[in-house]
Order: sequence, then C-alpha cells, then structure tokens
Amino acid sequence: MSETAAHLIDDVLPEVGLRQWVLTFPFHWRARLAHDGALLSVLTRLFVDTVGAAYTARIGEGAKTGAVTVVQRTSSDLRLNPHLHVVFLDGAYRERAGELVWRELPRLTTGDVASALEATLRRIDRHLRRHGGLPASGEVGDADQGDSADQEAGLALSAVSGRTPPAGPSWQRGLPQLVGKPLAHDKHLCASMDGFTLTPRPAPAPRTHKGARPSCATCCGPRSRKSASSSAPMASCASR
Repeated sequence: MSETAAHLIDDVLPEVGLRQWVLTFPFHWRARLAHDGALLSVLTRLFVDTVGAAYTARIGEGAKTGAVTVVQRTSSDLRLNPHLHVVFLDGAYRERAGELVWRELPRLTTGDVASALEATLRRIDRHLRRHGGLPASGEVGDADQGDSADQEAGLALSAVSGRTPPAGPSWQRGLPQLVGKPLAHDKHLCASMDGFTLTPRPAPAPRTHKGARPSCATCCGPRSRKSASSSAPMASCASR
C-alpha cells in the first residue's frame, strides 16, 4: 500500500490540485458487489467517466482530465462495504500552441455534486437494465432461488450486516431493485439518492514542496515524493 502511494506521488500524479470523491453503494447491493469484481468494475467506470465528463465540460472543448481509483472493501468497523475512493485532478488540461496548459476547476458546489450523482445513477440504471442486471418487473432478484441459494445469500449478507459470521460469495440473478429515495443534498458537498452517497473532499493546495500530502494519502496510505513533472496530465480519485 505504501509503495503504491509512493509511486502515485513520485511518478504518476502531476503537481496540480486534487480532489477525492467517495462513492458508497446501497446497503443491499454490497454483498453482490463484494464478490462480483466484473460488475463492480463496470459501475466504477461509469462513475469515473461521468465525473470526468463533468470536469471537462466545465473547462471547455478539448479538455482532458484523469483519475486514480482505490476500492475499499470494508467500513471502519470491518463490515463488508465495497466503496470507491477516486482522486481526480481538480481541473483539466487543454492543448495550446502545442503545449498542455492546466486549468483549475471553478468552484465546486453542492448542486454540482448532486448533478454528478444523478447522472451516474441514470447511467448505472441504463446499463443494468440493458444487460439484465436488475430483476424484471415482478421478480425479486435474490429470492426464490432455492434453499441452498437462500442460505448462501444469508451468509454473504451477514458479512455486510456484521450480525452473524460472514461467508463466501452469493451469486444472484440480478441486483435487488433500488429502494427509491429522493435526491438529498442538504449537507455541504454531499449528495444522496436511492441508497448511494457521493462526497467529494475539498481540494488540497497543489503540491509545490517536499512533504506535501495530497488527497490520495487517505486511500493509499503514507508516501514519499521526489521531484515530479507537472507537464503530463494524470488521474485522480472519486466515489459515491
């Protein structure tokens, strides 16, 4: 973990502002996502692409940004809770006269966070329905699969609830339907909807001296840094 963090700081992330976005998933999806890496990867890509598109749209045509994603599998109390820490470049690069020019993102508002969450959920919903990831109308999703499947599902879910001993994977026909909850963004730079939450942490100052600690410290652990070029665009971190 420390080596990964040192690599990101020393060789990957440019010396520009960063912002960490944290995305959490609905409680009743967590057991499935913890054991279905392919599905979690798809949802991660949809989220990162959505936030990245929001960044570049605000900077202007031809802008490019990037992100580094870290998947955290548990909560602080070690309950199963796969969620995303994504460090985004807090702005984007544009090419001008053959050179890359950095532009910081204008002020981020809670409304911007809410819009990013809504857009992400729309894309996730479309993808899951297109690929049969959600049960058809009238189906339950993870129920009605026989006693053995019910026992497996119960054991997997115990790792999420923390109430009984955890167990192995639970392969379901589809994710449970989302429990509809309206968009809420009454807290500063925090939005929630349908069991998802999205929280971008305030951007730290650009790293201009040795020992500065950008946002990826919290998701990758301690790191060192050596002199790094700020001319090459690179990624960052997001969540929901």
